[in-house]
Amino acid sequence: MDVTKLEQYLAQKQYRFKTVTGGVAINLGFLIGRVHVGWDAAQQQFNFNDKARWFSHVLVIGLLGYFLVTNWHVYTDVQLKVCIAVTIAMAGSLSYKEWRIGKLKNELNQAFDINQSH
Repeated sequence: MDVTKLEQYLAQKQYRFKTVTGGVAINLGFLIGRVHVGWDAAQQQFNFNDKARWFSHVLVIGLLGYFLVTNWHVYTDVQLKVCIAVTIAMAGSLSYKEWRIGKLKNELNQAFDINQSH
């Protein structure tokens, strides 16, 4: 399969996308941004660049957690509550992003009749 079939499907479903090197950058909107999707010919499935995205998510949450734990005794009550709220909001935002990407994965796999073995 080539990227043109994916582009045709995305245009039909009114997704905003842009052709980029090695695939398509699909704009999923507020809080999510663009997701790069390519076709992995060796595995016969779509490649959503999951490992790099998950690595950056874990790194961001890890840094937020690190600053929260190491500065627990330094923060005032208000600063501590704000730091906790920001950490929870960021985790929620990243979870929402993964949920939307998972929904897109399932939609594309069903549309193109692809079996994902994960």
